[in-house]
Amino acid sequence: MTASALGQEQTNHNGGRILIHVGVPKTGTSTLQSSVFPSHPEVQYLGKPYYDAEFGYERSLALADLMSSLWQQDALQFNEALAGYRSQVSVAPRLGADKIAVISEEGLTSAGATDRILIAQRARAVFDDFSTKILITVREQKSALVSLHRWFFTRRLTSLSFLDWIRWCNAYSPYLGSSNDHPLRQYQFGQICHLYQQTFGRENVLVLPIEQLQQDPTAYFLTLEGFMGVSPRWSEASADLPVANPSAGVAGTTYQRIVKGVKHAHSGVRVGRAVPSEGLEGGPISARVMAYLDRVDRAPRRPNPTVARWLDAYYHSDNALLAEATGLDLAKYGYSL
Repeated sequence: MTASALGQEQTNHNGGRILIHVGVPKTGTSTLQSSVFPSHPEVQYLGKPYYDAEFGYERSLALADLMSSLWQQDALQFNEALAGYRSQVSVAPRLGADKIAVISEEGLTSAGATDRILIAQRARAVFDDFSTKILITVREQKSALVSLHRWFFTRRLTSLSFLDWIRWCNAYSPYLGSSNDHPLRQYQFGQICHLYQQTFGRENVLVLPIEQLQQDPTAYFLTLEGFMGVSPRWSEASADLPVANPSAGVAGTTYQRIVKGVKHAHSGVRVGRAVPSEGLEGGPISARVMAYLDRVDRAPRRPNPTVARWLDAYYHSDNALLAEATGLDLAKYGYSL
């Protein structure tokens, strides 16, 4: 989309309220994106996913391109003027005094992206005209990594066991000139929290653990609603909010991996290459199989004691930083401290 295509629709909405949910991956982001943010009458949910039929394809695409440019482009590729233009045509027109706009993009905290300090600085510059708050969702790291490994394994992005995958993550890659440790680094929540507090102000950053959502959803949503300045709707209906994209058990993961392999093979025959898709396609047969497996399935084994101790030591000091920065009682939720 060019500047001339939508230039007449640019509007300066200084003071418009925005919440940017920056992730982290596997911390309940899909549930917030599909079941929570779009359901509140005082929230204007802009995405992810970014397509809004009422708003139109081109302007929806402008927001998708804006968000991907923040975390996927290096300094040579990123165009700050273009990013600012995209925010004016895709965000500003949907702001109003009666609603808070929400953007959710866990890629912003992915350690496999471009420099995360640079990402935060870009977001601050692009949304400088607006009143911006930051939401960071977190999860005890061993649990998050087990879930992330299953995500990779289901989509055939790895064939390694969890133990071997952790070893791979901690291995040095001479080809890349660094360790393969980006899955481990993205769960250093203390560093992420400190970065966003420095960039946007401590009072504008909220950290919520997925464990609180699981154990006391009413308190979780009351805290979120108070931070956003919206009425208590989620907290009142917390028991009825569906969980999106839950991690499957052992049998469910195996089934999804088989289905993905068939779909990828078919895709390779049709178009020449296989592209990993997001989630298992919800066809009626697959949905019935997964519903059955969910009733009889068993959870994956926990990390063996040696790996668990190593991960606890790896995240110990960072969790202490997070606890200090937020005042959260992380030990109550099983974080190593």
